[in-house]
Amino acid sequence: MGQILRKGLRKKGYQIDVFDQYRGWMLNVLRAKNFGASSSKTAVNFSLWLNSTFSRLETRWIQSGIIKRTTDDILDKRSNLVQRFKGSDAVIHLAALAHADLPGFTEEDYRRINYDGAVNVFEAAKEAKTPRFVFASSVAVYGTHDFHALQIEQFPILETNRLPVSPDENIYGVLKNQFEDYLAENASASTKAVALRLDSPGHRVPYPEGLAASTSIENLVEGFDCVLRNKWNFNFEAFNLVDRELSWKRPIDVQKIIREHWPGVPNFTTGNAVPFSTDKLSSMFGYKPIPNGRYIDEQLLYGDYDWIKRLRRVTRELRSLTSPGDRLIVVDDCAWGPDVTTGRAAIPFIERDGQYWGPPPDDETAIQELERLRRTGAAFMVFGWPAFWWLDHYKGFIAHLKAKYPCVRENKRIVVFDLR
Repeated sequence: MGQILRKGLRKKGYQIDVFDQYRGWMLNVLRAKNFGASSSKTAVNFSLWLNSTFSRLETRWIQSGIIKRTTDDILDKRSNLVQRFKGSDAVIHLAALAHADLPGFTEEDYRRINYDGAVNVFEAAKEAKTPRFVFASSVAVYGTHDFHALQIEQFPILETNRLPVSPDENIYGVLKNQFEDYLAENASASTKAVALRLDSPGHRVPYPEGLAASTSIENLVEGFDCVLRNKWNFNFEAFNLVDRELSWKRPIDVQKIIREHWPGVPNFTTGNAVPFSTDKLSSMFGYKPIPNGRYIDEQLLYGDYDWIKRLRRVTRELRSLTSPGDRLIVVDDCAWGPDVTTGRAAIPFIERDGQYWGPPPDDETAIQELERLRRTGAAFMVFGWPAFWWLDHYKGFIAHLKAKYPCVRENKRIVVFDLR
């Protein structure tokens, strides 16, 4: 997101000063997502290889001292941040541990970086007399981490919707919410603040759960630009910043998902409109999102060239274990794409009318869905490494699988059960 905004806002005439522990022209080259927004599979695969190569170079050059670490740190002494921010028209705060439940990080880590660090940056901006502070918040403030526990008041979801208060609901979203509250209490006429609630900034989400939205490169830049170029007649406000229409790689019926999961919730959306309202941003700042924008391929965000090699190996393994025409239940968090099971029908889990319907809410639902699909002809169940968290999370479901069906392959890439 920082790369996208740096490039996009500079093209619109802004002077950008990057605050980062590692920065400079060499880092810009090494971390660029070259060809990442291309629709060509060949170009994306080349970009994956290029990213992998540049990542190894970056590691070597940092270790050898060719690339040196700066003194930039959001948790640094506030006086140092004040010196960096002086003379700025705005501070845009992006730094955070993104997503909830990242392996190796505790709730204390999230609070230190996502809340304490944000407070430190905002207070430094105030001391530096920076007139505007823009905070990259998230639609996770609505509790969208748990698809089955959302408390939705209407569709599209407004900025006034109920927000989670317990870290158990989603520590990432809760801390975004808590810092928004901090801004609401401490922003003033001298340093005003805006929170932009984002979803998938600059890339298209790979999983159609119905309440996930994408934000194209063009719309991401447009949202920040329209906020920065207009006057603020308030001390603090929060806005949803997403696309206006869903743009999936796979067909999806948003209205059907809303009817099934939230039948009693007032619904003012039509077609495949995003479930989050951007009317507030449009009416106050003139946000004009475009349809069919460009998106960084999600593999470039979550994988590297080794990802491709692993996928190819998975394809070979599945071909050796199964026969053409077999139906495979595939649990991969929608990260693999259709080519992995070429010649075999891939069934998403949970599935409704051939579409992915989100993860099961509990073990019992997962078992019932498994047995239903097995009765309709599913021959194998495949867990891919992007979804290995299922093996620990759904303990009762996995115990059921192991008790009834042989595990015919288990390694670092896949776990496969024969359901025949």
